[in-house]
Amino acid sequence: MAKSDIAYIILFSLILGYILAFPLSMADPWSKWAVYAGFAFILLAANLIAKKLSAYVLDCYVDLEPWNWQRYWLYESAYWRRPVPMWLIWPIALVWVTLGAVKWLAITTFEVVPLASKVRRRFSELTEWDIAVIAATGIAANLVLAVLAAFLGYPEFAKIAMLFIFFNMLPLPAYDGGKILFGSKLFFSFIFIITIINTILIYLQNTLTTWISFGLLILILIVIFFSLRER
Repeated sequence: MAKSDIAYIILFSLILGYILAFPLSMADPWSKWAVYAGFAFILLAANLIAKKLSAYVLDCYVDLEPWNWQRYWLYESAYWRRPVPMWLIWPIALVWVTLGAVKWLAITTFEVVPLASKVRRRFSELTEWDIAVIAATGIAANLVLAVLAAFLGYPEFAKIAMLFIFFNMLPLPAYDGGKILFGSKLFFSFIFIITIINTILIYLQNTLTTWISFGLLILILIVIFFSLRER
């Protein structure tokens, strides 16, 4: 993992920690922020590491980037001179306006760069399906953490992990969900439906629902494994 990736993860963790901890307690404003920032760091790191591993299998490299707003209209020249840092403006403005009712947790995106070994091979160009599989591995890594946290008795972390997954699965171009959707609508529908079901199961918090979550998680991991193997 590059130094820039680590720096980004730390920065994004602090932002997400603030959003999750909002409104901050006047008595002890830092401890709650630190705990939630730690949760965010684990989720972001797991998401990125999983993407980098799957990208390595596909002879690619993943760069973590902030979610910026660059294009404001449909024609080719419709770009801001400087990208608007939506990763900072949107989630903080939203949590302020809603007084903490809406905590937007998707503030990152990623770019996939093919390695020289992939470029040299014929008929091995980087496809939208490749990017979709890489994005899905990040979601799967966070699902693993959520289900394990629920199983081990850490429901708060499990709920935050599922909230993080839900926002990142939104079908917007910069997010994991958008990249999965562009790769395959069926694949997106499969993962999104299982994400919603797992969210409900984890919020119900009992032994049966946790085991069902494990089963759904294994199903996703099998699908991703064979998707990577085929490539």
